[in-house]
Amino acid sequence: PSRQDPRVWPLVAPSLEGLPRALVFTAVFDLLRDEGTEYAERLEKEGVDVRHIRQPEVPHGYITMTRICREANDDIAMMAREVASLVD
Repeated sequence: PSRQDPRVWPLVAPSLEGLPRALVFTAVFDLLRDEGTEYAERLEKEGVDVRHIRQPEVPHGYITMTRICREANDDIAMMAREVASLVD
């Protein structure tokens, strides 16, 4: 797969309309931050229920840093609640 494949890079998809609700996390110190923001904005523009969480003080990969990063633990808990709400 390449960056031109929407399954790899959803921003190249002709439409995002009809996708299920989304929870998008971006970290301020992340090379992919702008793409994540663009994805969240595009989802919203195309009518998808999206919640964009911007973490202002963490690096790329922070979600794996649960021993040293409070935001990682908080965001994992938020993700778990979101998944749990899908089965309620």
